[in-house]
Amino acid sequence: MQLQYTTLAQVCYHFSMTQDIAKASLEALSFLKAHKAGVLATVSREGRPHASAVYYTCDDKFSIYFLTLASSRKYM
Repeated sequence: MQLQYTTLAQVCYHFSMTQDIAKASLEALSFLKAHKAGVLATVSREGRPHASAVYYTCDDKFSIYFLTLASSRKYM
């Protein structure tokens, strides 16, 4: 039975309960590769939250790549 997740947080939570790190890593990577859009959330030095939708790609080492302008908060 394959479980269906709608967020990466659900993948992490499910496998934190089972403590199967290798399987959790594979599921998380599969989730990232199955999707191309996500939300990048940051907090400013003053404590203000900011979230932006991004299109991304990732590699097998969990590096996530996206394009942004140097003038945006995502760049920092």
